[in-house]
Amino acid sequence: MLLLLFETIDGRYALDSKYIAEIIPLLKTKKIPAAPAFVKGMINYHGTPVPVFDFSAIEGGESSKALYSTRIILVNYPLDNEERLVGIIAEKATDII
Repeated sequence: MLLLLFETIDGRYALDSKYIAEIIPLLKTKKIPAAPAFVKGMINYHGTPVPVFDFSAIEGGESSKALYSTRIILVNYPLDNEERLVGIIAEKATDII
């Protein structure tokens, strides 16, 4: 099993690589009006709109910092009997075990 490690203020987390489609640099997102604070917006990924969520903000903490190691992890998410891409902003996403 291959895991991607990333951090928040509260600790380290791991995500199984079988769910990861791609890891991309932190991009500017298009804001979604009236969305909760943890929804950072949308990005265009090869012509497909992808929602992007801030993992640190989901935990109830502050928004992720724009560090050199902050990435958007594109995850395959099962929805309605098909997989959709979802972006997760994660800090210090640099380690694989």
